[in-house]
Amino acid sequence: LGTKPSFGADIALLAGGLAWLAATGARHPLTPLFGIAALFLLLSEAELYFARYEARRSVHESRAFNAPGADYLEWNFLSLEAKRIAAGRVREMERDIRRILLDKAALAGGARILEAGAGGGFLWKHAPPELRTDWTQVEKNPHAVLYAGRHGNGALFCRSDIKALPFPDGCLDAVVGLECFDALASDSLIAFLSEAKRLLKPDGRLIHLKDFPDWPDAVLTGKFRRFTLKVLNRELVGSDRKRRLVFEPLSSEETAALAAAALKEPPADRPYAKTLAAMYSSGIGSDRRFRVPMLVSMMALKEFLTDAGFRTAADSLSDAAGGKAAVAYLIARKA
Repeated sequence: LGTKPSFGADIALLAGGLAWLAATGARHPLTPLFGIAALFLLLSEAELYFARYEARRSVHESRAFNAPGADYLEWNFLSLEAKRIAAGRVREMERDIRRILLDKAALAGGARILEAGAGGGFLWKHAPPELRTDWTQVEKNPHAVLYAGRHGNGALFCRSDIKALPFPDGCLDAVVGLECFDALASDSLIAFLSEAKRLLKPDGRLIHLKDFPDWPDAVLTGKFRRFTLKVLNRELVGSDRKRRLVFEPLSSEETAALAAAALKEPPADRPYAKTLAAMYSSGIGSDRRFRVPMLVSMMALKEFLTDAGFRTAADSLSDAAGGKAAVAYLIARKA
């Protein structure tokens, strides 16, 4: 990821070799060695172009979902990894992932773990080694599965839709996802939580991890705007240049109207409506976390978990170190 080979230099090298062959004759003793070197060069170029293809194969990240009716946002896993490396926070992420999984979630070696939306295997690669022995990765994208297999990012990989997983009831100690749960459309998230509840043991944990503070601002603002347009005929939520959430002020009567209307929303929209109403009831300027898409998304996810029959055990919202950590988290258990 940190190298940028020059295609022009490779062409010049091949051209120089061909010119040398033409000058010395095809029967020169070194000709077979040149042929072997050229073959290795072509093989390395094929690997390079494969990596470049993977890096370019991405949906436009400013869009909330791939297309109308899409059930999840398909992130480019190599693009995300490159951003983490460029920001120099992979080592801090490893430290936080270890702290969250071992200390906060109390997972131990030998635990049966299922990772949803595994992408190219980034989380498995940076998880504590003692937890990798029985860690199954689930991914719907065949390209990501191919990449993970080629680069050894996990021994157990299952290509499946996370809304219908091919595992028996009560077989897992934990279901974990990195930037996965809030990449699902609401209906898909509800279906996935039902599957996770079916698969988890009675004391099993559902673990949500996030490390991009400015996401998912587009998803949140879209949900909030539709709700406030319907209730108050106004768009109240936007974002600034740093992709932080910005709120328009409301009167106490309008705030009360939001809270009452939130309870009447359908299950797919109710968590977002209740989150927005709760922030306005608390005072939109009372808490800096209300401006951070990552944390606001976690507030909405907690509402989804409550509706699905989970109870929150620990999260970054109540953790004093959560605001300074490289990875935010939410850990829930079956209610």
